[in-house]
Amino acid sequence: MSHMFIRYEEKYLVHASKKKILQKYLEKHLARDRFSLMDNGYRVYSIYFDTHDHHIIHQSIEHPKYKEKMRIRAYELPTATTRVYLELKKKDHARISKRRICLSLDDALAFVAGTCCPTFDDYQNTQITRELDYYLHTHLLTPSYLISYQRVAFHNLDGSLLRITFDDDITYNSDPRDLIDFKGRVILDKEYSLMEVKTEHNYPLWLTNKLSELKLSSLSFSKYGNAYKNTLTGVEHR
Repeated sequence: MSHMFIRYEEKYLVHASKKKILQKYLEKHLARDRFSLMDNGYRVYSIYFDTHDHHIIHQSIEHPKYKEKMRIRAYELPTATTRVYLELKKKDHARISKRRICLSLDDALAFVAGTCCPTFDDYQNTQITRELDYYLHTHLLTPSYLISYQRVAFHNLDGSLLRITFDDDITYNSDPRDLIDFKGRVILDKEYSLMEVKTEHNYPLWLTNKLSELKLSSLSFSKYGNAYKNTLTGVEHR
């Protein structure tokens, strides 16, 4: 699995009635990835890091042209020894780049805390670790939010980076240490899904036409940003 990505991403809020139509249409052009063969897909867990005064998310929700964030990504509820990805995600206008390394949850948390630095034998992982280490030296980070959701993903079989995901049951916890008894609060009304279109090029014409037909327009939506704003305002969705 690649540890470096450069692509463009657009997000859409899709009502359940349109989601069913769109997914049926996508199956004519794309394949479900191997983790999405079941109808409800797979669960994703992300631990977002921030400064003690939440400087990173404050800056992010102001919609700057360039921003960075660090997170841990896991595909099961993580325990100390679970293999996870520690990621640094950068957004420059609409262009997304991502660097990540794979290690245990305990080692990832220790790396962020500054108590150890992982080592790798290969050049790519070593270079990515240096980039992550530089970011950590310029940002004093602590676990901030745990966000989880159910994902169904479609991908292109021709080797291109076109990937379309649908995220449902998006929940959050402002105490990311609570991994054992995770009971998240809902970010998004349940009749809506968050769809993300990820590509290295322009959209194929068949996709552009379908989005237009369904009157779907891209928008700015941050799971972490919305979780943080909900915490401040006390808003809860159902």
